[in-house]
Amino acid sequence: MSTLFFEKKHNMCALLDENHEKATGYKDCIRWLNSSHIHYAISHSLTIYKLHVRDFWRTAVLNVSRQPSRICSKVNGHDIEFTEADLARILKLEGDVGDEVKMTAEEVYGALRTAGYEGPMPGEKKMEFVKSYLIKEWRYIAHVYIMCLDHRKGGTDGLNLDWARAMMLFCRGQKANLAKLTFNYMLENIHTAKRDNGYCIQGLCR
Repeated sequence: MSTLFFEKKHNMCALLDENHEKATGYKDCIRWLNSSHIHYAISHSLTIYKLHVRDFWRTAVLNVSRQPSRICSKVNGHDIEFTEADLARILKLEGDVGDEVKMTAEEVYGALRTAGYEGPMPGEKKMEFVKSYLIKEWRYIAHVYIMCLDHRKGGTDGLNLDWARAMMLFCRGQKANLAKLTFNYMLENIHTAKRDNGYCIQGLCR
């Protein structure tokens, strides 16, 4: 049997402990996240191995022969398949399912400015909102989105337009349909010539 190596980048979840020594200044944010509908998706910890991530992406295909469409793959010899609705169930995001509220890039930028964002409007070639331009509390929320939900694992300090929109809708109490966003990025990854091993939803590994 192959040695299973712990995948550090995919085992990142939020430690939402307001009594932690490093929680000073973020207690209100932590309480809010603990009571939110994304609490399970960002904080539930599972052990994920590099081999399983590689297995998944090497064999993942989109199956449209049955509706709704589903992603099918094989991990460690086991066949798996899931739909967008399955993602919502696994990540306990059923309350977020539905038509997400639309926001243009300008509206997202305006909402971030209202929240204290001090950076310039990103250019069209790299539509990314940099975390360091946010005030402390918002920077914490953005960090949680980057490390626990964003499809790019590690090496980034910003949110692209989709994830920045999702964060602002969440903070407004509006639907962002994170399961749909996640599923679509997984489909995008399947269709790329070089399958990036950098995206794996923790809950799928159960």
